[in-house]
Amino acid sequence: MAMPGRRIVVVLWGLLLLVLVLSVTPWAVGSFLGDDYRAEQRIVIARPAASVWQAVMDHERFPIYSSATLRIIDLGDESGLPGWEEELKDNTALVRTIFVLPGTRVEREVTGLGGLMVTRWILELGEIEGRSELRVQQEIHISASGMLGAHLRFVMRFMKSAEVGPRLYLAGLKVDLEKEAAE
Repeated sequence: MAMPGRRIVVVLWGLLLLVLVLSVTPWAVGSFLGDDYRAEQRIVIARPAASVWQAVMDHERFPIYSSATLRIIDLGDESGLPGWEEELKDNTALVRTIFVLPGTRVEREVTGLGGLMVTRWILELGEIEGRSELRVQQEIHISASGMLGAHLRFVMRFMKSAEVGPRLYLAGLKVDLEKEAAE
């Protein structure tokens, strides 16, 4: 007959081992992963391209971090291209527009986020029979090192985290524009 005290010790050792495996595995695996990640999302919006382009360029209404953005601070134009800060709950993201091909393509660079990573958003717009197809590519470079950098690499690679931002951005844009069209 097993003693109750021994069973507790075995359970506690098992829990300790589980915690170690869950914290060490992402670090060990992430240490060998690359620094660059890319995700792409596409969406079709039942609106003309001119309307969607106007929304894409309206960073106050449709910020990169959508509903996570608490406040936007406009930084004005640099070389005719807008820049702004998106104040998030625990962070601030600096967004700079770095390239615009009017009506078709805009590229934005997002820095800040505690210096952990730099992302580039490439938004491309096309029109098919009065509907718009908007494609968002997000390129992420993880600049953090050590255990935190390894964990970030693990999350990006195995949890597909790079896809979340573009997906949320596009979903919010589509819902708002199609609701607006219905009114």
